[in-house]
Amino acid sequence: MNYQSKTISILGVNISVISKDKALEQIKVYLKDNQTCYIVTPNPEIVLSARHDEEYFHILNKADLSLPDGVGLKFAALALGTILPRTTGADITRDILAMAEEKQLKVAVINWRQGLSTRAEITAAIHKLHPRLELLVLDIERSLTLPDY
Repeated sequence: MNYQSKTISILGVNISVISKDKALEQIKVYLKDNQTCYIVTPNPEIVLSARHDEEYFHILNKADLSLPDGVGLKFAALALGTILPRTTGADITRDILAMAEEKQLKVAVINWRQGLSTRAEITAAIHKLHPRLELLVLDIERSLTLPDY
């Protein structure tokens, strides 16, 4: 994690102890400095899955920001003596899309075929809220291995 904020380990998965506002400030810094970064929003199920999937575990722990999306993580952090602000993936995504539209940035979404939403549904939903956003939605197979960047 590149920013200077506290993290907490819940079952070995690093979780950022950062408010949504501070996370958005950090994202603005990444964008301003043209830095490559990735953000994860683990919930309790994701943290539990990472215990049994080493690759998933490492993917989560290499994230630049790991924003807790689940009240169960708040409870786990509290048990460890930390008050953890909750930032849902849906909320932070809306804010990032609004920021991208405002700054005229391009956005790509990777969608798994046979997932919950189709490429067309995702495109329509995002364009309804952000009509000026330059957007590319790609469909991929779940078995596709993406290259390291």
